[in-house]
Amino acid sequence: FYYNKVTKETSWDKPKGADLGGLPPNWEEHKDPSSGKTFYYNKVTKETSWDKPKGALPAAPAAPGGLPPDWEEHKDPSTGKTFYYNKVTKETSWDKPKGASAPAPAAPGGLPPDWEEHKDPSSGKTFYYNKVTKDTSWDKPKGAADAGGLPPNWEEHKDPSSGKTFYYNKVTKETAWDKPKGLPAAPGGLPPDWEEHKDPSTGKTFYYNKVTK
Repeated sequence: FYYNKVTKETSWDKPKGADLGGLPPNWEEHKDPSSGKTFYYNKVTKETSWDKPKGALPAAPAAPGGLPPDWEEHKDPSTGKTFYYNKVTKETSWDKPKGASAPAPAAPGGLPPDWEEHKDPSSGKTFYYNKVTKDTSWDKPKGAADAGGLPPNWEEHKDPSSGKTFYYNKVTKETAWDKPKGLPAAPGGLPPDWEEHKDPSTGKTFYYNKVTK
């Protein structure tokens, strides 16, 4: 058997050399005793894979349309379908993540920072995920620079039961049927922390201070 005097690891399989086409650093090849199939183990991330990991050298110059940093392509042993895994965030996705360079110049009407577009594997519907706040939304978030956009911390959502649009403040947890006004107050506008609302039942306008309630 083979012994690594640094990691104190023992192995029945001969360790592969670092030759071209070999395994990337920290990956080891093992044989499953029950099935006799070969699998691969990463001694740093503790990840196992039936597919041979790609060597570190060929992956360096990422081709256009390649995977962003920290994303890896894997095959689901049960279905044979390809999926993608982010070794930093532990996120998995059936859809190939966009290359890191593509999203940089956000197109008009593109997604705000930290939002990502995903497809629900079960329904095939598109949804949106904020990798910082972990929020998910069926509705496309508005770009940060949209004219007449929402003030900071406000998000636009659709009520699943009625289909009506409402607004949610992720900091104060407040909801409103009326679109909150943007920050630049017009002459004669409201003081800071005051908001204008409409009473859905009477249609009358009222004012609310979100700090003093």
